[in-house]
Amino acid sequence: MLFLVQNGVPWEVCGKWSDKRRLAACVALREMRGETFDWNAMMFIEVPDGAAV
Repeated sequence: MLFLVQNGVPWEVCGKWSDKRRLAACVALREMRGETFDWNAMMFIEVPDGAAV
């Protein structure tokens, strides 16, 4: 939840969300930064430094 709060979601709001909704919000925020989430593996894809995505 701290990641969500640090990214502008009020504590009271994300505290009422289900675990699934919090996960989806975290994924969306990180994907907005250019990261990629693998839903099958349930983890972010690590890209080596300097590699093109």
